[in-house]
Amino acid sequence: MRYQALLFLSFFLVSCAGNAHLRRVVHQTPEFLVELDQVEIAASPVFPSPYDHPFSISSEGLQDVLQSLEVVPGGGFLKMLFSGKEKQRSIFHSKDIALVSEQLSKALAEAGPSEKVHFYYSIPKDASKVLVSSGVLVFKDKRLHLRLKYHRIPMRKGSPLRTAERSIPPSEKGRYSFTLFEDELRRHRRYKNAFGFDGSDAHWLVIDYQGIAAAALLPPAPAFSGPIPAKTLEERLRALKRFKDEGLISEEEYRKKKASMLKAF
Repeated sequence: MRYQALLFLSFFLVSCAGNAHLRRVVHQTPEFLVELDQVEIAASPVFPSPYDHPFSISSEGLQDVLQSLEVVPGGGFLKMLFSGKEKQRSIFHSKDIALVSEQLSKALAEAGPSEKVHFYYSIPKDASKVLVSSGVLVFKDKRLHLRLKYHRIPMRKGSPLRTAERSIPPSEKGRYSFTLFEDELRRHRRYKNAFGFDGSDAHWLVIDYQGIAAAALLPPAPAFSGPIPAKTLEERLRALKRFKDEGLISEEEYRKKKASMLKAF
């Protein structure tokens, strides 16, 4: 019996040491937790390390990316179209976006090739509860990859953020379904499933962060419809070329945007 107890204690200590090795905290408050961990991303098919970390992106550049992210709650597009309620909404609250961007940018810069950035973010629901969202962020293949594990799950205030998902009974999890909104610069992750058919993950976005940064820096389009004045067009073309020369956009993106501008002239 004594040997069994010692064996169990040894196994427990090794497990704790392993978990400590797999996780390290970058930022922690009651509302926002950022960790680096080596736990494999649970997705089908898997998305294994190594990742292209450490990765340097300014907090301002990452803020442009995070502000552009939107979630469609519930039944996805059909519910959005027919309910007239609960349309796209941001993942992060505008008052928190600067802090969130700063800490996630820091985490990406500190991450090693086998580590992913895992975040837990909460906003108040009422006097006793908060709404928790959680996701992972990695940089690989010249793109940012964001996988939102869950979105605005209610949890008792003061509880550890990591336990939010466990607070929802399996029968209730369908109530908190969501889809990440995609567009030209943010696409759902595509893959081949076990049967060889095309699939996609509505909770995972592959993000063209350079395109978003370039779009944020471009001069705003004129409010009126009609041809672009020559002076305005020249300024926008010069800005676009500068983005290409500085590597903010690819050659293909440069050609497409230039052709679009000239067509409107």
